[in-house]
Amino acid sequence: MILAILLAINLTTGREVSPFASSGNDAIPNDKTIGVLWDYTHGLYCPGPCYSLEARYTQLVSILNGQGYTFTTTTAGVNNIDLSPFRIIVLCLGSAWNSAYTAAEADSLVSFVNRGGSLLVLSDNTSCPNGNLNPVLSRFNMTAGVGGAGDCFTSTTANPIYTPIFSGVSQACGVATGAISASSPSEVIAWTSGTPLMAGRCESNKGGVLLIGDINHWENDFIGNGDNIRFMINVFNWLAWPPCLPTDAAESPGLRPSLCVSPNPFRDIVSLGLPAGAEGALLYNPAGLPVARLFAGENDLRELPDGVYFIKYGDQIRRLVKVK
Repeated sequence: MILAILLAINLTTGREVSPFASSGNDAIPNDKTIGVLWDYTHGLYCPGPCYSLEARYTQLVSILNGQGYTFTTTTAGVNNIDLSPFRIIVLCLGSAWNSAYTAAEADSLVSFVNRGGSLLVLSDNTSCPNGNLNPVLSRFNMTAGVGGAGDCFTSTTANPIYTPIFSGVSQACGVATGAISASSPSEVIAWTSGTPLMAGRCESNKGGVLLIGDINHWENDFIGNGDNIRFMINVFNWLAWPPCLPTDAAESPGLRPSLCVSPNPFRDIVSLGLPAGAEGALLYNPAGLPVARLFAGENDLRELPDGVYFIKYGDQIRRLVKVK
């Protein structure tokens, strides 16, 4: 792995915002893991191994466990269980093959997103029962299974809200994918030769919603292709900390005001307030890797890619969003 070190300057002190070399023990500590619920209520598709976490998606689980995510499955219906332990809910067509989501389930999922939870929906091509997902998707101005499509993304959005999803991804390919559609406030964010393959929704003070027109990007046979792993990690990190939520919403409980950051989101310059005598704080990327040391006062971070970062000082962590 090559870690690109970006040079920046503290505009208050004139000191270099120094790159931080990881010792291997500097990843952001997880005070609590990120709960993901994968719904099996409407039946698994089993053409050989079933489209379950235990059969088709074991590598996904292993990789994301290492990123701080924990997975739970349910067959009880999302309207019949407490959703508060979960940051993300996944509706995968391969795990919802036999029947459609009900209005009551759709209501529960809309409420979950309105409270700040995020939703990932994986649909597929027109030979598959995408109608099972559309009662939920229609509530977010999205539709699955509207036509055929190529397997790989050929272009992605320039909207900075969604660009972190595609950071470091030059090739992301599924198998026999399906076209999707979306209308405002949702929008298409990835295409194959002009055909929509992925949509997003990010409304202020709500969780994020993503729709991807394939269930195979991250199954065991294809997860290692191209940049599918990087794409997967980016998707889950975006859903865990969507830019549409207030920046304090996903932070560690008990955050004290001695660590102050403004503006947030920011474009080029971020001002950091620290207790008197503090030497600096560390800046991390979403993978938990330290990329720079920041100091009290103004810090020029214009060379950083857009996306979500974390500032750590002592046991305090502040989420920071960089936009264009």
